[in-house]
Amino acid sequence: MQFKRQDAFVFLLIGLILIIVSIANLAGFTRWVSDRSRFLFMTALLIAGFLLSWYGWTRLSSLKKEKQDQTWWQFLRVELIVLGFLVFFGLGYWLLPRETREAIRKILHDFLEATHAIKSTH
Repeated sequence: MQFKRQDAFVFLLIGLILIIVSIANLAGFTRWVSDRSRFLFMTALLIAGFLLSWYGWTRLSSLKKEKQDQTWWQFLRVELIVLGFLVFFGLGYWLLPRETREAIRKILHDFLEATHAIKSTH
């Protein structure tokens, strides 16, 4: 039950992220949509976001019907706490100076590259 709930929440969350990204691009905030093919790609991404969100919400609603004695907050307590942490750390990372973000990104890239090299030797 918990894994089904978490999967449904992830579908809903990824769908909402796709919707936000595609609307921001289609509205011209990023100036990325400059021709017809990019417009069609962002439109397809928007539709995919709506479908993922709808699927996630439908699954969450059907799972919630099995636990009618709980409120939505009680039902999604763990997922909402994790979402809060992700938003907190994401905003913290975004508020760092650009040089610090690039240094962190480089360190993580080097770490992943080193672990990949270790795995491929076996």
